[in-house]
Amino acid sequence: MLAVLVASLALDAQTCPPPYGVYYVGSWVGTLNAGVELRVVFNIEMLQGKTLTYSATMDSPDQGVKGIPCTTVEVKDSVLTIDISGQITYQGRYNEETGKIEGTFEQNGMSLPLELSKVKAEKAVNDRPQTPQPPFPYVTEDVTFSHDGVTLAGTLTKPTEGAKHPAVVLVTGSGPQDRNETIMRHKPFLVIADYLTRQGIAVLRYDDRGVGRSSIATGFETTLDLAQDAMAAVRYLRGRDDIDASKVGIIGHSEGGLIAMINAAEYPKEVSFIASLAGPAIKGKDMMIAQNLMIMESQGMVPTEQMKEEITSIFIAIDESKDVASLRAELQSMLGSNPQYSRQIPALTSPAYVAMIKMDPTPYLKKIKCPVLALNGGWDSQVAATENLAAIKQHVKRAEVKQYERLNHLFQTCENRTQSMAYGQITETMAPQVLADLAAWVLRVTK
Repeated sequence: MLAVLVASLALDAQTCPPPYGVYYVGSWVGTLNAGVELRVVFNIEMLQGKTLTYSATMDSPDQGVKGIPCTTVEVKDSVLTIDISGQITYQGRYNEETGKIEGTFEQNGMSLPLELSKVKAEKAVNDRPQTPQPPFPYVTEDVTFSHDGVTLAGTLTKPTEGAKHPAVVLVTGSGPQDRNETIMRHKPFLVIADYLTRQGIAVLRYDDRGVGRSSIATGFETTLDLAQDAMAAVRYLRGRDDIDASKVGIIGHSEGGLIAMINAAEYPKEVSFIASLAGPAIKGKDMMIAQNLMIMESQGMVPTEQMKEEITSIFIAIDESKDVASLRAELQSMLGSNPQYSRQIPALTSPAYVAMIKMDPTPYLKKIKCPVLALNGGWDSQVAATENLAAIKQHVKRAEVKQYERLNHLFQTCENRTQSMAYGQITETMAPQVLADLAAWVLRVTK
């Protein structure tokens, strides 16, 4: 759920004299800062008739998660300890002077300082004013489609008028995501689908493998496997009587943008056009090196030459690896002295991650013949706008590219550069100009 870095537990022994338990009852909210800011809410209750015995639930409002049961809640020697199935632990101490709980949040061996303030849990939830609300002036249909034993479930929205419609498939970024690409209570794909459908364009969005009603994921899927899922969606639309088979395209966000490029290159007779929203167009190794440095800089850090060399060496090792065993041994040698990083070796050596690092989009870009729209936010800290847009412009003959200033990876408007990954703290889901440009382009290329 949360990606965090290791920090030591430091509790002030002079705070919170007894009785301790009464201080902790209520809803407490705090923000974890691990590049991406995520709020955590603990709702603590004292069990009726049981002195100093507690229960609690945890909310992660920015991820749309609420009511996670806490396995253990106890107060001992003034320290509050909350455990969730041995996977998440919070330890903290109430500070009478500040009225806050000061402690540490730990998950999967990694931890961050987390200061909690006593507020009502519902106040910790931001509004999402762009999220569409029914009734909708178009048709909404739940659909399923399959290929090679994989079944994917999704939602098709289409205009109420007209016999055959131009259509797009929406493809999510990396990691299993739902059909709305929900992140921190934002639903970018629902916003895009609503906007485009109101403009006369049919839109199919679907749950990734392992999410919702789609097939279970094996954990070994690579970008090329997920590209086949997207093509199954394209073929499903092309086979419908209410869709114009000559006007079916793909709009992909982040890794989904790369998937759109791959399919446009490999299936030119089926993919009519593509739009890449912050899609990577340079080699995975180079993209991840740049991403790590950009994230550090967005958080106000100035990477030293040694840090740059260490980051570069990690991704070179992954890129040049021949097998998992030797790669794990090499990374263990490089990172083993630092448990903060060595714990990440399994993730760094997973099939999907290694394939992504080794991926070079250039051969695909050179094969694309259909119209391409590539958009990036100037303050994108995950996919560098300048380098990726330049690669698309260089290799794709029919590409139109646009960089938006002050927009981040989700195309949200940021007040400053350090806000670029504070997705949950920004109420805007997607800048209106991006939606307008996207719709206008699709309508133009499908006329």
